[in-house]
Amino acid sequence: MGLAGFDFEKLNSQWLAAPQHPINMAGNYGVGISRIVAGEKVWRCVGAYHLRPDQNRGRHNLFVDVLDERGIRVNGAVVNWQWASDAPIQTKTLDKPANEPGCDIPIDKNVTIKAWVQTGGLLSDAVYNIHPRHADEPGPNGENWNSVGHHSFYICFQRQASGTIAPPIDPPTQPDTLEAAWVEIRKLWAVVNEWQGGK
Repeated sequence: MGLAGFDFEKLNSQWLAAPQHPINMAGNYGVGISRIVAGEKVWRCVGAYHLRPDQNRGRHNLFVDVLDERGIRVNGAVVNWQWASDAPIQTKTLDKPANEPGCDIPIDKNVTIKAWVQTGGLLSDAVYNIHPRHADEPGPNGENWNSVGHHSFYICFQRQASGTIAPPIDPPTQPDTLEAAWVEIRKLWAVVNEWQGGK
């Protein structure tokens, strides 16, 4: 656990052992993961996590790690991030000791961060909609360690073969009529057929 206050190495092990990536444990906080489909190798987000109050203790940071194919940190890897879609791209380099995540980015209360890896000429998944403006969450004894403006997240990327990514399918809305239900079914079949190469 070290200085991080949470067991990021255990999270990495769980995520890397999973049969499919990413494992989005921050989805309930609006965090999304955009998957890139290109190249022989890419930087894949293997997981995203929101820190519990007892782990966070009042911080407002995005912690990031970048791993190679064997699960070993890529020291010196560069993480790009933006605090708004039209904001200039900023960078952080992985330079932390082994008992901490590779780098961390302070999250101002009024910004919404998007982050991705910019190393080795490879394209990268991106993790987006990261912000600390979530409701208060009391700690085990009522401590106010996760309050509005004080929420933290951890994300991890790994260099992987690009592979095949299934396109996202938006969940259908509840149709009002049988005809509307058939429209939704046809949309889903079109997506499935396209994904399967029109078979």
